[in-house]
Amino acid sequence: MKADKMADITVTIGQENIKSIALKNNRNNLSDNKNMFKFAFEQEASSDIKYIKIGEKIALDFGNNHPDKMIIKEILLNSNGENLYGDETIVEVPFKRENNKYVFIVEKNPASFLSSVKKKTEFRGYKIIAYFGEIEYVYAFVIETDAF
Repeated sequence: MKADKMADITVTIGQENIKSIALKNNRNNLSDNKNMFKFAFEQEASSDIKYIKIGEKIALDFGNNHPDKMIIKEILLNSNGENLYGDETIVEVPFKRENNKYVFIVEKNPASFLSSVKKKTEFRGYKIIAYFGEIEYVYAFVIETDAF
């Protein structure tokens, strides 16, 4: 893959596409877990956040451009798209390759139990860090799921 062109990614749950964004390869932007998901909570975008049940499978499809290495991080978010508890509660999500896609299951998040407010659903942001050779690209998407 050429260094100047970012690989496209398609995020799906079942047959439904989930809106995702590719973040610019700017070191300050990539490390900012506090604000990187705010795009999904903007007024016109908030209706794009899909509810996903615990136990459902999410698939990441890079087409013909498969990363050499990939890390998926799950971050609990508040209703403004900010990291709810801080970097110490970020979870690395295990995934596997199936039919040329990378898949993972939405699991219960241990940090969900930190809240003293009992709620039925919560927002989760996913940060995908994909390496193509020496080049690092970051993608992000947000879902709503069951809190417990």
